[in-house]
Amino acid sequence: MSTYPPPTGRILVRKLADATKSCVQPARAYGTCILESYKDISRDACVKEFGQFKLCVQGVMKRKW
Repeated sequence: MSTYPPPTGRILVRKLADATKSCVQPARAYGTCILESYKDISRDACVKEFGQFKLCVQGVMKRKW
């Protein structure tokens, strides 16, 4: 077995997945918005919900991008 840590990309994806699990309510609100408007979707249709989800994930990860 290798003792090297996984590549940085894998670590980031793992952290992102964990952060997403911590943001269930904003993720659910964003997903619901997308489902309700997917037939007639337009740019910024769910911008409010996405913004809340993004802030939650950034807060959990303690990182902004």
